[in-house]
Amino acid sequence: MKIIAIALALLPLVGEAAVYKCQDSSGRVQFSDRPCGGVAPDEEDIGEVVKLPPAPPPSASVREAAEQEQRWQEAHRYHLSEIPALRIQATQLIASGEPSRVALGKEMLYKIEQSEEAYRALRKARESRKEIEKRYSDAIRQFNR
Repeated sequence: MKIIAIALALLPLVGEAAVYKCQDSSGRVQFSDRPCGGVAPDEEDIGEVVKLPPAPPPSASVREAAEQEQRWQEAHRYHLSEIPALRIQATQLIASGEPSRVALGKEMLYKIEQSEEAYRALRKARESRKEIEKRYSDAIRQFNR
């Protein structure tokens, strides 16, 4: 994740590049980072140079990804440490036999179940996102071959 953030942060530092729009003998338009037909840029037939706008700074997306990761870590820690302790407290309240404490313990167990269900959904969504990111990276690598 840190490598992606660094790469995205450095992306705007990459200079502008010329993109050449060329038409081949059959009339098809092709785009290249080299002048048409291998002709040097200072010679006559360079084709149409298409200026690409500079990439927008990725700071917002990088910051958002870091915040999401931080929220995930907090949820994971809560699930591993706080939930078990709360479950013990709820069980002790129910075992006390006092009606008000029993009611509080049952409500706590209900809230714990809701929290665990939300955590399972979050974990599943995170795993899906990772799989999608992996497939996207694989597709980009395949495309660039």
